[in-house]
Amino acid sequence: MATSEKGGGDAGGQKLVGVKRHPTRGFGTLGTPIALSANHYMVKIPTSGYFYHYDVDMVFERGTPAPAAGDQKGKGKKQGTRDPNAVPRALKQKIMALFLGAPNTQKILNGCRPAYDGEKNLYTIRELKIAPDQDFSEVLTVPKDEEGGERRVKVTLKPCKPLAIAWAELSECMAGRRDAVPIVVFQCINTVFRQAALSTATNIAIRRSYFSRNLAPPVELGQGRFMWTGYYSSARPTQWKVLLNLDKSHTVFYGRQKLLEFVSQFLNSSPASLNVSQRKTLEKELKGLKVETNHGGGIRRVRITGITDQTPDNLFFEQNGQKKSVTNYFKTEYNLDLRQRGLPCLKVGTKGSLLPLEVCTLIEQKCDKRLTSEQTADMVRKCTQTANERKRFVENTRRNGVSYDSDPTLKEFGISVDKEMVKVEGRQLDAPTLAVGDKKTVMVKKSDGTYDSRSIKFAVPGTLKNWAIISLVDENRIGVRPFVESLVMMGKQKGMTIDYPNQDTLPKKFDWRNPDFVQIMKEIVKNFGTNKVDLIMVLISQDFHYAEVKKAGDVIVGVPTQCVKGYTIQKNVGPKLGQLVGNLLLKINTKVGGINVQVANFISVKDQPVPKFFEHLKRFVAQPTIVFGADVTHPSPGESKDKPSVAAVVASHNKTFTAYSARVGAQGHRVEVMEDCLRDMIAELLIEFRVRNNNHKPQKIIFYRDGVSEGQFEQVMLQEVHALQAACRKLEPGYQPHITYIIVGKRHHTRMFCQNKRDEVGRGENIPAGTVVDKGICHFSELDYFLCSHGGLQGTSRPGHYNMLYDDSDFSADEIELFSYYLTYCYARCSRSVSIPAPAYYAHHVAFRARHHLSDDGIEAISTVSLGSGSDPSIDIQQLNKKIKVHDNIMNPKEKSNMYFV
Repeated sequence: MATSEKGGGDAGGQKLVGVKRHPTRGFGTLGTPIALSANHYMVKIPTSGYFYHYDVDMVFERGTPAPAAGDQKGKGKKQGTRDPNAVPRALKQKIMALFLGAPNTQKILNGCRPAYDGEKNLYTIRELKIAPDQDFSEVLTVPKDEEGGERRVKVTLKPCKPLAIAWAELSECMAGRRDAVPIVVFQCINTVFRQAALSTATNIAIRRSYFSRNLAPPVELGQGRFMWTGYYSSARPTQWKVLLNLDKSHTVFYGRQKLLEFVSQFLNSSPASLNVSQRKTLEKELKGLKVETNHGGGIRRVRITGITDQTPDNLFFEQNGQKKSVTNYFKTEYNLDLRQRGLPCLKVGTKGSLLPLEVCTLIEQKCDKRLTSEQTADMVRKCTQTANERKRFVENTRRNGVSYDSDPTLKEFGISVDKEMVKVEGRQLDAPTLAVGDKKTVMVKKSDGTYDSRSIKFAVPGTLKNWAIISLVDENRIGVRPFVESLVMMGKQKGMTIDYPNQDTLPKKFDWRNPDFVQIMKEIVKNFGTNKVDLIMVLISQDFHYAEVKKAGDVIVGVPTQCVKGYTIQKNVGPKLGQLVGNLLLKINTKVGGINVQVANFISVKDQPVPKFFEHLKRFVAQPTIVFGADVTHPSPGESKDKPSVAAVVASHNKTFTAYSARVGAQGHRVEVMEDCLRDMIAELLIEFRVRNNNHKPQKIIFYRDGVSEGQFEQVMLQEVHALQAACRKLEPGYQPHITYIIVGKRHHTRMFCQNKRDEVGRGENIPAGTVVDKGICHFSELDYFLCSHGGLQGTSRPGHYNMLYDDSDFSADEIELFSYYLTYCYARCSRSVSIPAPAYYAHHVAFRARHHLSDDGIEAISTVSLGSGSDPSIDIQQLNKKIKVHDNIMNPKEKSNMYFV
């Protein structure tokens, strides 16, 4: 169900989006029952009576100082067009507290304790004393504080239409007697929970998570950044009425410190001056952050808008008709002798005022910048918990995090929360049987989805004859010769036709310190003559070489490439070398046209026994079926508007769903829906399927879409299904295959725990691989389910959440659940099941790779968070698509493999 926030004046419902769950076929029956608990708590809400909905408007009175630049988010507005009188989000909660305490406001509250969502919506349990069709306003003086001085704010309450909302609307919808979900009821419930959480003064709200120093001490990550622990809270409609989802949450804050100390940590040095590269790097990090100053006698907070090119000695401005440098100004006005006069100054506020770095203190604030790879790894390591540790945290949050049993706002609205997590019945699906080489099969370990691949041959071995190695490492120190010998030997054991690399094809000389990969690869291709180059392996010493290699191989020269870090070879010498080489061969075999393993349950051969569960999988393989995976990756938060989002689509083209082709397309900054480019990409992939399958068109399309938030379900589904249908018509008039459209998400907070110790798997004490849940905690009417398809390697396993939004094949729950699970074994890069179906995983890799293709100078900052939308006219989509278009040599449908992205 979509649960997007609506504006204060819109109290309408939202229609149901997904496929309706059939009363019998909509629930799965396959698998072994397993007793679970989930981090959801039953919520009791009133079933009769009303609550009341008001719109909140806050605006600074004209003539009062405007907020610092960037304070207010300016939803839907382009930069530079924000209302200077708009109130920053950070101040709204404080202003609302002043407003509700004002004598005139107290007169109209009717004894209510309102719940405020921090933006536009206010809810009360009784109607306020405001005349019909009128509003109530109060002008307040916000006291002088560190945010920038005394200001006057006008706060206006306006009754929404409808004003009174019946609690019974929700139960009517969940009982099937109402078509639209009353979103405003859930807005109200979640706002009441928010109000209860913020009754603890130390809590900081970030979306639906709440963070505090008191929950756990902040953990230092380096460069002035700290990991904070919090909890997530969200009420949801389910088959068991309303449930409160509670979970552990983490985020990153900057710690309070002198700005010069932060600069030294960030640059890993204490420079007396900055070169151009350091200045640009620092400006990118500091832009948008808040600093505090007190050189003027009082504390003042301002937001950084940039960094100057010049130092304070060389920055001049006019004061009283005289030209003054920043250095002289601070000496004469504040008697401050600047010590760091070789460093630049900050530009702050709306007028671009100048501040020397040494007079500023970086305040504690949320970090929205991209973490380094070391910080990310450190954060993952430090927040990793077993399933039972996470369960205990959630249970402690229920008992002590919020006073759910005594909070006055919850009591006033008649909302209560059960003390125990809900119990659910899951089912552990049987693992598939895998077909490998020499017509043999491999049994999968049911508990964790793993299988032993060491002694098996590939199902379809590839050929690696014409290849070469570009080495940028010290081969004597790294041990390259044993590595190559192990690769050739193990490749042959796996059934591959594999020769030693032909190093005579490399240029006689090249600058290994600053290599031109395009020229080197072109020389290799030329020296192989008429023989097609199967692969070029590059042994790299620096991370940034990866992007350069992939751009050269994928886009410019058109040869498959495989990068290996010299350090990785070095640390895997001896007995561990076999594991490294085995993992590399999984990728290499796929890139050169091979198939590692196949799900035997998809394959029915005449005169042989019918595979297990084939009846439940038959409709996927009896007719030509194509499986798509799609994803959109976005620039990191804070990246400039000229950074595009990248859409990626992959599609299968064989009967066992192990071989895929890919297409990519650029689109507007942080645009999630990919309707514009999706039609053409799908049409090309349908044509390729037909070429590879003796002119047979697919009769069924299964489309797995990754990375869509619930608030975008309806928009994304409608536009992308329309694009699918348009692509089919483009291929052939009247061509109408059956389409099944499923959104699979990992960005949710549902976790499940075994009730019985004997069911737990591994060090993480997790639920076993193949655990599926489609009852109790799922949507009350639409077909969705949670599937934990993988065995957790560390921490608490996060199941995939599957929402079937469109399906004209009328698949049963058993069919789609089993098929989705078995697709997680079709992922070529490892010998285990993965967390989401292989095509969705591959689409993520393709989009990620395209960002390397876009990069002109190494690895570009990237993020897969799929939030928000919007574009900028400065993005030249056509030009960007030329930069990320994969070379025709690799995309040729007559080649055995197009899987350059593995």
